[in-house]
Parts: sequence; structure tokens; C-alpha cells
Amino acid sequence: MWGLELQDAAGAPDRQRAGRVVVEALRRGIILLPAGAHGNVLELVPPYTITEEQLQFALDVLRAVL
Repeated sequence: MWGLELQDAAGAPDRQRAGRVVVEALRRGIILLPAGAHGNVLELVPPYTITEEQLQFALDVLRAVL
């Protein structure tokens, strides 16, 4: 499991951006889970059987939607 915390320029939790990223990633085929006390953490939980190609695809999508 990986977590990525999103903050705005002032360092405050960025819940709205996290929500937009979750929706866009899902549209592109990657499931991210919103988490954290403020809803600003993105969780990525790949299966143990993930291939290198699948992992690279997920990271490419994550990079694009951020």
C-alpha cells in the first residue's frame, strides 16, 4: 500500500485536488482510494501479482493526473 498526501501551496490539506485526481485516475483505469483525516491522501493498493508493465501504467496515469 502506498499513500500520497496532497497539500495546497500554503501546506494545508488539499481535499478538492485529491478528489479530482481520484476521479480522473478512475476514468483512465486506475483505482485510487481517498484516505486520511482530511481526505487529502491518495491510497494505491496494487496486488502482489502486479506485473512491471501494469505498475508502470499505474505510475504513468498517476503522474499524468497529478
